[in-house]
Amino acid sequence: MVSLLRGVLVVALCSCKFHPPTDTGSDGAIDVSKIDTPPGVTGHLLLTEIQPNGNFEFIEIYNPTDLPVDLSTYYLSDSNEYWKLSAHIAGTSLINLISSDFVVQFPPSTLAPDAVAVVAMDGPGFVAEYGTVTPRYTIRGQASGAMQMINVIPVTAQQSTITDSGEMVVLFQWDGVSDLVRDVDLVVAGNSPDPANAPAPKQDVDGVDGDIKSSSYAHDDFSIGDMATDAGGKMSFKRLMREGTNERRGGGNGITGDDETSEQQRLTWDDASSIGTPGVIPLTLR
Repeated sequence: MVSLLRGVLVVALCSCKFHPPTDTGSDGAIDVSKIDTPPGVTGHLLLTEIQPNGNFEFIEIYNPTDLPVDLSTYYLSDSNEYWKLSAHIAGTSLINLISSDFVVQFPPSTLAPDAVAVVAMDGPGFVAEYGTVTPRYTIRGQASGAMQMINVIPVTAQQSTITDSGEMVVLFQWDGVSDLVRDVDLVVAGNSPDPANAPAPKQDVDGVDGDIKSSSYAHDDFSIGDMATDAGGKMSFKRLMREGTNERRGGGNGITGDDETSEQQRLTWDDASSIGTPGVIPLTLR
């Protein structure tokens, strides 16, 4: 696993205009090796919808940038110890998961500009509820046409779920060779989550970077708060707008340098007052 993770190519994202990729594979998909790597990162993927109830739970991500994004160094987790991943692989500080927690990696694939991808927690359960929408990825269970997420830290009797009484969900990026991961987007999906399910402070870690020195994360504000309500039944949380000034700019652990724990999500997200719409992106995000 370590050698696989270390061999992954990192493709940065950017909302600026650079030379677009022109080469495609035999299946028409974009050839990742032809994607230009911009000199700086000024935009990033977003979590846009989370359905935390029933056997049809899902997480939706959206690419608002101008370039396709290589997802093979991207991860999803509901563990507030996700930031230890490099140390966990190195064996210096382990991530403690219970059977409902998950740390999963995207398989080799890309997300095109202005495209959305649905990650079903349980493939068959999602298909039974949303038969007209095919998830692009599944965390457990199979679904026709969907790719399986890579279970980075298997646990006994894996029953990955999103806690319906409030839980942190994070999309993060790790290059496989550094001590530190980078936050991409973080959401507290619910009202007043238990501390074990809420974001937690990051600490110094000594991971796989080849030395015996610990690396330090930047200070996180943890002012993200929670949702106004929990999501009941078939209701889901939906992003209404991009982060913009509703997040601390610079000085953070985000992939663009911002503090992803500071987003004022009661302004940028709804309060789970409508039924889930996987694969549908509000025009306000485009």
